[in-house]
Amino acid sequence: MKKLEFLSVEEELKFYKSVIDSLPALINVNQADDIYDPSSSFNLWSNKQVMDFIGYSREEIDGLGFKFFTETMHPDDMEVIYAGLDKFQSNNSPIYGGFIRIRPRNGDYQWFIGSMSILELKDKKPWRIIAVVQNMEQMNDTRNQIIQLIKENLQLKSQLRIHSLSKREKQIVRLIAKGNTDKEIAGILSISPSTAKTHRHNIIQKLKMKNKAALAQFATENGLD
Repeated sequence: MKKLEFLSVEEELKFYKSVIDSLPALINVNQADDIYDPSSSFNLWSNKQVMDFIGYSREEIDGLGFKFFTETMHPDDMEVIYAGLDKFQSNNSPIYGGFIRIRPRNGDYQWFIGSMSILELKDKKPWRIIAVVQNMEQMNDTRNQIIQLIKENLQLKSQLRIHSLSKREKQIVRLIAKGNTDKEIAGILSISPSTAKTHRHNIIQKLKMKNKAALAQFATENGLD
């Protein structure tokens, strides 16, 4: 069997690049300047598959910094990044995998499966992370089964969050989902606006939501609207 032979380093590098860009996977190299602060992370390099899928230019990605992740990843799946960084910090594992939803520019979320691993260390701490994910839309043989398992897991997590709410808090969630302000909620429930605001704050904390808009979306997705 004849092995590959290259006439120059440039030819060999060109071959490797063609292999990387042809892989049926999105490959990113992300840099975490402060492993204890996820917001210090940014995308350093992406293969052609990433660029083709997301629709952002290299210059736009560089300009977005950490916001690149929040713009392309589903909010509920950001915890995958945080969990991976936590594992790398504690040295419990050199690799971390999971399911995430990624969307192209102005497009809908699609399910991906993949993993992150440490590419380089700096000051003996994880610095550059390589992430490799595959689009499950292209994995027809297992896609439906995996997606169903993920949905069931997410539904279970959501139900556990909902059960943590009091009867009054569930009422307020429904009113928020309908677009009511704190003042309007106060009038409907015969409570003070400050009490309504306090309830809203506590609900957001319990459900681990980022803001009122995320809370309204959660309520709609879980039948609390």
